[in-house]
Amino acid sequence: MKKEQKLKEQATLALAEKNKIVASSISKLGQSERSYDPGEIAGLGVGSKRKDREAEEMEQAVREREELRKQRKKEIERERRMQVAKKKDKATRDDERDISEKIALG
Repeated sequence: MKKEQKLKEQATLALAEKNKIVASSISKLGQSERSYDPGEIAGLGVGSKRKDREAEEMEQAVREREELRKQRKKEIERERRMQVAKKKDKATRDDERDISEKIALG
C-alpha cells in the first residue's frame, strides 16, 4: 500500500514538473514575441532575428519531442497488441487439443 502511494506521488510530481516545463516554454515563447528589442526600434533588427531563431529552435524541439512521444506510443500499443495475440494463441491452442493430447501432456 505504501509503495503504491509512493508511486502515485512520484507520478503526480513528474506530471507537475512536465506541465511546469511546458508552461514555462510557452510563456518564454509568448514573451519573446511580445517583448521589444532596442536594436529593433533603432532599425537594426538584430534582436528580432535572434528571437525568431530562438523561437524557431524552441518550436523545433517541441516538434521533435512530440514525434518521439508518438513513436513511443505506437511501440507501446504494438507491444500490447502482440501480448494479447500471444495469450490468445496459447489459449486457442490449448482449447483445440483433443483429449488424448491433453492426457499425454498432463
